[in-house]
Amino acid sequence: MPNYFLRISLLEPRTHTLGLDLELDALDDGITLWLPAWTPGSYLIRDFARHLFGMRATDPRTGAAIPVERIDLAAWRLPAGTRRARLSYRVYAHTLSPRTSDFDDHHATLNFANVALSADGLARMPLSVALHMPASWRCDGALACDEGQIEGCTRTVTLEAPDYDTLVDSPVLCGHHERHDFEVAGVPHRFAISGAPPASRDALLHAATRLIETHARVFGGLPYRRYVVLLDVAPEAKGGLEHRDSALLGCKPQALDPTMESGKTWRRLVGLLAHETFHAWNGKRARPFALGPFDYTRPTPTRALWVVEGLTTYYDHISPARAGVWSARETLDTIGETWLTLESSPGRFVQSLEDASYEAWIKFYKPDESSGNLTVSYYVKGALVGLALDLAIRERTGGTRSLDDVMRLLHDRFASPRPGYRDEDVFAIVQEGAGCDLEDILQPCVRGTQDPDLEGALGRVGLRVRREWEASHKASVGVTLRDGDRVVLDKVRSGSAAERAGLSPDDEIVAIEKTPVDPSSAGALVGSRSPGEEIEITYAHRGRLCTTRATLEVPPPDRIRIEAAPEASVRQKARFEAWLGARFATLEAVTG
Repeated sequence: MPNYFLRISLLEPRTHTLGLDLELDALDDGITLWLPAWTPGSYLIRDFARHLFGMRATDPRTGAAIPVERIDLAAWRLPAGTRRARLSYRVYAHTLSPRTSDFDDHHATLNFANVALSADGLARMPLSVALHMPASWRCDGALACDEGQIEGCTRTVTLEAPDYDTLVDSPVLCGHHERHDFEVAGVPHRFAISGAPPASRDALLHAATRLIETHARVFGGLPYRRYVVLLDVAPEAKGGLEHRDSALLGCKPQALDPTMESGKTWRRLVGLLAHETFHAWNGKRARPFALGPFDYTRPTPTRALWVVEGLTTYYDHISPARAGVWSARETLDTIGETWLTLESSPGRFVQSLEDASYEAWIKFYKPDESSGNLTVSYYVKGALVGLALDLAIRERTGGTRSLDDVMRLLHDRFASPRPGYRDEDVFAIVQEGAGCDLEDILQPCVRGTQDPDLEGALGRVGLRVRREWEASHKASVGVTLRDGDRVVLDKVRSGSAAERAGLSPDDEIVAIEKTPVDPSSAGALVGSRSPGEEIEITYAHRGRLCTTRATLEVPPPDRIRIEAAPEASVRQKARFEAWLGARFATLEAVTG
C-alpha cells in the first residue's frame, strides 16, 4: 500500500502562501494526482487548483527531478516506473470563509480540500499531515493532535487521518486562538475562537451546550466521541460549514456580545451554531446517496438538499427555543423573517424544491439579477415545509409523533457507513417516520411550486399571522436598488409595475414626475403615494434616455408577525407547548 505524508509550512504569513511537500512511496507504476474542485457542504465547483502553483517532483532519496505532467486543470501525472516521489507546490490562501483556506500572521484556517492532493488509489489509505508553524501557535480541529514538537522557533504538529474523506472533512485552525472546553453528556467538546474574544464566554458555552443537548434528544444521543467548533471572528467573517465531528463558523465581533445591536447579531450566531451542529446528524451521517462517499472532481447533484439543508434550517429556528436559549418570541420572529423572504421571491412559483436542490450547483451559488424571479432557496422554503410537516404530523397523529421521528428514522437507517437514501424514496421515508399520510404537503410543496399553508398550520397551535407595513411604505414599483448615490436598478421583480412599465436591471432612474431623484428621494416619492396612482419615470437604458409610466402597486409587507391568537383554545395552547417547549402564557404576555 502506498504511504502518504504531507508537510505544510505556515511560516510565510506575509505572502499568504502555504508551502507543501507531499511524499509518496510504494507507488504502483506511477500515479495520477488531483486537487478537489469543490468541498462537501458547499455545492459549487470552485476550482481550488487556481490557487496552486509551482508544482515540481523529485525523488525524496536522491533529489533527482521527476517529470510531472499536468494532464488537466487540477490533475498531474507521474511517469510510469515511478515508485516514490516528493511533490512540492505552493497554495495562495487569503480568503476568509468556511469553504476556503486563510493564512496571515495571526492564524491559519485550513480546509484540506483546497490544499491536499489525492488520487484514486489513495482514497482509502491512512494519511499523515505535519503542520510547521510558529512556536507560539497552537492547533485545533476534529483530528486528534497534541501540542506537537518545538524546535527553535517552529512547532510541528502531526495529524493522522484514516482516509482522504476524513482529512477533507476535518479543517484545522492554527494560531493565537482561545480554547474553551465543555462537555455534553460526558462527551468532550471544544470552542476554538480566533480573533476578538467573546464578550460573554459563559453565554456562548451555555448556548452551545443547550443546543447540542437539544439535538441529541431528537436523535437519541450523540453520534461522535469528540466535537470541535472552530470560529473565525473578523469584520468580514460570516457563514458556516458542517463537518462530521466539527464545524467551521465565521462571525463579526459584535455577534459575540448578546447586548449589541439589540441582540440581532447574537441571535444569528446562535442560529448558525444550531444549524451547523445539527448537521452532525442530518447531512454528515444521514444523507442522500449522492453525498458520500464523494467524487471531488465534478458536481454530485441530489434532489434532497431540501432535507439536508431545509429541514436543518427549520431546526435551527426551533431548537434555540427548545433549548431555552431564545424566547418563543424570538423563534416566531425568525420564522416570520424566513416566511417574508419566501413571499418576496416570485421564483417560488417557477422552481420546485426538488429542482432547487438538484440545480444548486448551477443556480443557488451563482445568483444574478434573475435569481429571485426564477429560483427558490431550498434553505428558506425547505424550512417552511419542515414547519408545515411538523405541525401536520403532530395534529394527524394526536401528538404521538412529530418531525423528530422522521429525523430519527433517517439517521437510524441511513447514517454512514451505511449507504445514503435515494432521492426517489424520500417521500416514503418521511411518511413512514411520521406514521401518517403527508402527500397533500409533499407533492404540491416539494415536487410542485405551491406554498405550504402556514397560516392554517400555525392556527392549529393557537397562533395568528399579521402582515405589517411601514407608514412610509404605501406603494411600490417592485424594484431593489444598487448601493450607491445613483438610482440604479439592481433587480426588477417578476410581474411588478416596473416590469410592466419596461424597466430593466441596470437602468438608472433620472426623474420621477419630472423631479430629479436620488435613492432617498426616489423612495420617498414612490412610498408616499397610493397604489393605483400612475407616475411618470424618466430613466437611462444603455445610453438612451427614456420615459415610461408605471401604475403603483401594493408593496410586499415589511414584516410578518406571528403572535398568540386571543381565541386560542386550551388544546391549541397545549399543542404549542409540546411543539416549541415554551409556555404559551409567555407569548400571550408579549402579544398583550
